[in-house]
Amino acid sequence: MTSPLFTRLGLAVTGLLSAVVLAGEDHDHSTCDHGHGEATDPFCFNLTDHWLDPWEHTHFRNGAPLIHNFGMEPAFLGREFFVDYVYSALEGGEEHELGAELEWALTRRIGVVLEQGYLFENPDSGAQTEGWGDFAMVPRFVLADCERCIISANLEIAAPTGSKAVGAGEEWHLAPFLNTWCDLGDWWSLTTQTGLEFALDSDETEFFFTVGLAKAVRVFEAPAGTDIAGHQHELPTGILSAIAELSGAAVVDGDPKDEGVFELNGLIGLSLSATGSIDLRAGYLFPLNAHSELEGGMIVGAIHRF
Repeated sequence: MTSPLFTRLGLAVTGLLSAVVLAGEDHDHSTCDHGHGEATDPFCFNLTDHWLDPWEHTHFRNGAPLIHNFGMEPAFLGREFFVDYVYSALEGGEEHELGAELEWALTRRIGVVLEQGYLFENPDSGAQTEGWGDFAMVPRFVLADCERCIISANLEIAAPTGSKAVGAGEEWHLAPFLNTWCDLGDWWSLTTQTGLEFALDSDETEFFFTVGLAKAVRVFEAPAGTDIAGHQHELPTGILSAIAELSGAAVVDGDPKDEGVFELNGLIGLSLSATGSIDLRAGYLFPLNAHSELEGGMIVGAIHRF
């Protein structure tokens, strides 16, 4: 059962999200220069060109800001460094994770993501354990770059480099997945992620998906004297994004008792471009069905854009 603390936290975040959405109804988007980092010449579904073209700093598409969700990779490319702390209250105890992620665009259509986490597990029975999680690398390829939609293909490769004390370091995992980003207008955006994860030694296959809806508004201007126009790779200061996500996963090939049993979780959070190169964000995690091991949780972190 979700604790009263998490219930109050969820209500508070929900209230903030509602305020952001309502504020956005009267938001004058003309107050933000859509030329900051606006991508040029979208190639849409052209699969033959621009693979080796230099990457362009781009934080807007069709006038809409490109927002990073919490629980999934973006469809677009960037050069950012993420640091997150995730607390999860689970059926069998508590888990704390410190995670670091580097996203690096190599060309206009090719990028790579590097991920590493450190976990602390505090089970209800037994001693607390801690250790490194598995190191993961994710090559990303932009398949389509249209005016209102971006589609990318990804392959997560997780090596068994972590500590077995926290359930890592046991086998290789491969996870091919597709991501999409769609501009819905008025600074609303929809992001999706769908894929399969293969555990190579145990021969288990898991289907997973995440759907995210984001609404961005401009809540304050940059301090006087800040040279935003001279740094077009930066996202303008004061953009606040309300984000809601639905994620699910189920074993499709493995232990018969686990096959087809979906675990569904939700997230609501806020992300703020505090400066021209740093975002601050926080979110509330909660279960959506009885099959979820999650009872409640939170995520706080920061993004540095290079």
